[in-house]
Amino acid sequence: MGFRQLYIKKANAIKYKQNNLIIEREDEEDIMLPLDDISNIFVEDNSCVVTVRLITELSSRGIGLILCNESYLPTAQVLSLNMHYNQTGILELQLGTNQKFKDNIWKNIVKQKILNQKFVLDFCIQDEHPSELLYESSKQIQPGDKDNKEGIAARVFFDALYGDDFKRFGDSAISKALNYGYSILNSAMVRQLVFYGANTSLGIWHDANGNPFNLASDLIEPFRALVDYYVFWHMDELDNPLPKNIRKGLINLLNVEVFIDGKNYKVDDAMGITCKSFISCLKEQDHKLIKLPSLIEVNYDNW
Repeated sequence: MGFRQLYIKKANAIKYKQNNLIIEREDEEDIMLPLDDISNIFVEDNSCVVTVRLITELSSRGIGLILCNESYLPTAQVLSLNMHYNQTGILELQLGTNQKFKDNIWKNIVKQKILNQKFVLDFCIQDEHPSELLYESSKQIQPGDKDNKEGIAARVFFDALYGDDFKRFGDSAISKALNYGYSILNSAMVRQLVFYGANTSLGIWHDANGNPFNLASDLIEPFRALVDYYVFWHMDELDNPLPKNIRKGLINLLNVEVFIDGKNYKVDDAMGITCKSFISCLKEQDHKLIKLPSLIEVNYDNW
């Protein structure tokens, strides 16, 4: 897979030519980029023409194509129908998992999510109390998170980070930025899951009938704090609609490094490690094989 997250704000058309992506722009020279370098393409221009030849090439190579609406939110994604040689076999493994297995994986996911939230608080605010509350919560999680430590920790986390009057699903610029960033992570995770042959609608904890990406919603949980971290450091730059530099910065989070499986990896690659380990969990029926990211200090001045 490639390494470049390609953000296209304005283009007449994007096409395929001799293993390259061609970006045609009005009154400007065309841009040519090797497809082998590209991981994901985000297109914001609703009038941009995307050729069928390009779409088929992107699909065959596992390159994500994400299309955004007028509010810049990702609303459509092109996915390959046959990226993996054993999709049916993996589907059978997913369908064969029992609730105890799911509950134990979810416990691991929630614990790492809360620890990553604690990491963010430690670097963003000067109050040790909420950080200590999150740490205690991370030690008390039961299989399946039956006591809803995730929800309790989230309330503590968002109040400490953005203030007591912040409403997670309100219309504030902060909420819009979080939604955008989470959508970017979700799109990247879906691409990785498809690459490794998983059925994205069959989740571990998320099970909404109307959500075709329940599994992605599960596995991005420990990655979400990256978005929260970024948004905190750019609150003075937020607006509604989101400025271009904020959207680009949130897309570039896929190139930020996290610690996973004993090394530092870019988020996009770390998601692949998480997905691959999830398949190993299914095959071995061992929830302990799941590999999840830990956040490391990042200088967001460069994003």
